[in-house]
Amino acid sequence: MLCSSATAPHFTGLYATTAIDDFYDPTPFLDARRNIAADHTFRDGFWLKTTERYFVLAQYMDAHRVDRLVHAELDSLTFALDRFVSNLDRSGERGIFLPFDHPARSIASLVYVNDPAALHELVRFITTTTPVRNDMDLLARFAQHSPRSVRRLPTLESLTRPAAFEELACRAITPSQLGGIVDAASIGQWIGGIDPRNRGFGPHWNHFENDVTTRNALASLDIVLDASGPTARIGDLEGVRLYNLHLHSKMHEHLTRRSQLRRLVRWSRRRRRSILRWDVRRNAKMAIQATKRQIRRTQRVRAAFPRMEGD
Repeated sequence: MLCSSATAPHFTGLYATTAIDDFYDPTPFLDARRNIAADHTFRDGFWLKTTERYFVLAQYMDAHRVDRLVHAELDSLTFALDRFVSNLDRSGERGIFLPFDHPARSIASLVYVNDPAALHELVRFITTTTPVRNDMDLLARFAQHSPRSVRRLPTLESLTRPAAFEELACRAITPSQLGGIVDAASIGQWIGGIDPRNRGFGPHWNHFENDVTTRNALASLDIVLDASGPTARIGDLEGVRLYNLHLHSKMHEHLTRRSQLRRLVRWSRRRRRSILRWDVRRNAKMAIQATKRQIRRTQRVRAAFPRMEGD
């Protein structure tokens, strides 16, 4: 795990950690920040960090003389990565391997790089491109700008809507080459819902449908969890291996045992959505915050329109 030296002690005994302070120079990214149009203050610079990671990974490959790596987001539950890597290497393709859920959006839930030069090309592109909303849009733009450096990983969306992805100039890895598919976001959101911070009041449900994936495609997955990970039915394809589940809901503490994941998968196969958890404390906190905001708004209105003498 790559992390700062300040956070490394929290993972002692759980993961092998490498402190980015030992090799990373943030100076090149300072010039690239201006090309991220999303709010730089959102969640402590979230949209900046999602883009800065590519600068960190490029410098890591140089500093440690690594010629290939797998990058998984922290909320991406991965399976059989040795098979994932060996199948991609066996394909003979080189570059940055990215999952797309839309021709104009790549979600880097699970990424493979076996060409450091391609990653450096991405870093240069980030620095010189015109402003773009976020890293997902940026990766899609890079794929169109430098198609020889990008390989498109198969996803649920590319299998169920293949015609929509034909406009992408980069070469596609087939499910047979990979031995499965990658979950950009939608499958994990269907199974585990979305980040609680993106929801309002009320319980945490599964069966979330995002803006690009149809309910029919998700409801027909028929996901099964075996010893080596999950498989799904996608159209006429049976037993399609899933190399990851992008659990956007951040339910890490609820997945410490395999039986818990098996229960989530089983509930996802129900026709009706299920309540996964109901955080009473969180809802109470949100209610208090909403009340305080309303009080502040009322006070501002009263200050702007004071009562006239004699009213």
